[in-house]
Amino acid sequence: MKSEQYEDEGDEDVSEVVSMLEKAQEADADQREQARDNEHFIYKPDGMWEQRVKEIYADAPRYTFDKTTPIIDSIAGEILQAEFAIKVIPGSGAASKENAELYTGLIRNIENISGFEDIVHATAYGMLVSGQDGWRVVTEYIDDDSFDQDLKIEKIANFNDRVWFDPASEKQDRSDSEWVIVLHQITHEEYERRFPDQEDQCASIGDAVTSQVYSHKPEDMVTIGEYIYKKRKKRELVEMSNGMVFDKGSEEYKKVKDELAAAGVTEKRIRKRDDVVVCIRFFDNDKWLSDSKETVFDYIPVIPAYGSFIISENKQVWVNGSKVSRLKDQQRVYNYVRSRQITEIALAPRAKWMVTPEQIEGFEGEFAKMNTSQAPFQRYNHEDGQPPPFRAGGAEMNPALDQAAAAMAQDIIETGGVFAANLGDNPNAQSGVAIKALQNKGDTGTVKYFRALEVAIAHTGRILIKAIKKVYDTERQIRILAEDGTSEIKTINQSVFDQQSGQMVTLNDLSQGQYDVVCSSGASFQNRQQETVQAIIEMGQYDPSIIQQGKDILLKNTNAPGMDILSERARDQLFKQGMIPQSQLTDEELQQAQMAQQNQQPDPNTMAAEALVMEAQAKMKGAENQAAKVEYDAQIQMAKVGIDQEKSRFEMMMEKLDKQAAILQAFFDAQKTQAETKQIMVETAINGAQAVKNIEQQDREIAKTDATIDQSMNQM
Repeated sequence: MKSEQYEDEGDEDVSEVVSMLEKAQEADADQREQARDNEHFIYKPDGMWEQRVKEIYADAPRYTFDKTTPIIDSIAGEILQAEFAIKVIPGSGAASKENAELYTGLIRNIENISGFEDIVHATAYGMLVSGQDGWRVVTEYIDDDSFDQDLKIEKIANFNDRVWFDPASEKQDRSDSEWVIVLHQITHEEYERRFPDQEDQCASIGDAVTSQVYSHKPEDMVTIGEYIYKKRKKRELVEMSNGMVFDKGSEEYKKVKDELAAAGVTEKRIRKRDDVVVCIRFFDNDKWLSDSKETVFDYIPVIPAYGSFIISENKQVWVNGSKVSRLKDQQRVYNYVRSRQITEIALAPRAKWMVTPEQIEGFEGEFAKMNTSQAPFQRYNHEDGQPPPFRAGGAEMNPALDQAAAAMAQDIIETGGVFAANLGDNPNAQSGVAIKALQNKGDTGTVKYFRALEVAIAHTGRILIKAIKKVYDTERQIRILAEDGTSEIKTINQSVFDQQSGQMVTLNDLSQGQYDVVCSSGASFQNRQQETVQAIIEMGQYDPSIIQQGKDILLKNTNAPGMDILSERARDQLFKQGMIPQSQLTDEELQQAQMAQQNQQPDPNTMAAEALVMEAQAKMKGAENQAAKVEYDAQIQMAKVGIDQEKSRFEMMMEKLDKQAAILQAFFDAQKTQAETKQIMVETAINGAQAVKNIEQQDREIAKTDATIDQSMNQM
């Protein structure tokens, strides 16, 4: 990019920038002063006493009974034990899940090389004390002899006195800020080294600090300003009738415009948008010290963290997010009351022994040493009518001071929102349920600080994603980190030839697509490791196969020496058994699987020989199949002949049976007729003799008929 492409923002007279700084300092002077008082309260010796009270009781003892710092330490320690995770998710365009995971791993590595965990903890402590703190994102060359750069995150020390944002910004992460000014204190020698072209003496910039509490500080220092601001350029976006969107002034659109028109694709609509680039320029109180320099950032790369942030009366109010702001009064009263108690006790007269001269006569030495003597008795002279020696007087505690001290101690606990259970104390031996309830009650008072850091870290992720596309824009190897801290080397922006499309394609191209960022806080990875181990063991009691299938995960999350070695062995065993899904294989395991598959394939000569053998086997199989078919057809034909023969025999048998049935039917009909005739003749008894003869004749006919039927049946 060329600077002249953008509007001339940042090229104004330096006096305008100095005026912007002074207005920002004036607008926030009240909060900055209160924030400094909070810092002095915690860090400065005797800072927990008001100056006016110290002057009144200049000669009286003043003691500090710090109950505020343990509360700050407790919340900061809770934040330190938590883990803030940036996760990149695909948004739009050519975004992919694989590249989102690549982004996430790269951001983890940036956090690792930056010591981001320590930066977050230090920022959290500063936010709890003063109400605000923060860091910035910068670019650095990998080494002195390289042109490759890395992104890093840096803590901004003394954030309260050095960083001034655009007063018109309204978002908590200041992502809508048009500019920010960061003040730097450097020595005169450093000034001359960094800005050798400046002949005039440096005119130091005012830091708006109205009071100084530390006397011994470096004197040979000058204050310069770093003006970080946004430049804008108008550009036109055109949406085509096929849904594609182009930058109308880009070379890409000029190349494809005619081809799209030939294909009937026309411009559908046009809109203008701002193209933003962040620039940096150094200045002192009366001149520019450097030219404007463009950066790789789209957002102002300075990230604040506010414990509380609201807009009230058109003013950003954040100082009340300091935990100290709410505890200062109670702590100071507590210190005063306890100091008064000690003073009264120390100055009160000791108790005296009341005696008569006659009672101690001869024992004066013993009575003088009564406060130090360890003798089990004390002698005295008895005098009739006089009581024995007795003790009277002594220090008396002021009950009002006791009550005030107890009330302030309780106020500190309630205002701080951190209870005994949160601090690990159990003075009243409460039950576990009661302790947990107190811890949860304390958590409600600290959750806003976790949320504040999540807002700041999420914005850091958005800044990094935009910058990564510009910093990591060439083919190079980068290290990415997994959630468990293991690392892997990936090659990005690698051009390879695609056999299917016949074109060059870019692998792991981080410039493609839009991505979103989410940030969440939770238990640290070590704590979650313990939860994982416990969960796997508990589930394994119900289903032992879970432990067998996940033994590499179980061993990996077991925090003990040698477990990582056993985990690698277990995973290798599961890999060889094919029990790890391909989606869970590492790149190295995928390469091993591909090599194993390639090793199983024979060389071309072997493949050709095997092809000839298979062809011969196929022919032989074909011949065998043909012979089998002929044999099968013959068997079918023989079966058909047999079926036809059986059918003929069956039909002849049926015909014979039909004839026999007809003969039998005729016989039955004849017998019936003869029987009926015989019956009639007997009944009528006409011509008895003749009837008898007729009957005998009829019987002979019946017998003859039976013989004929038998003969016919035998012939069939």
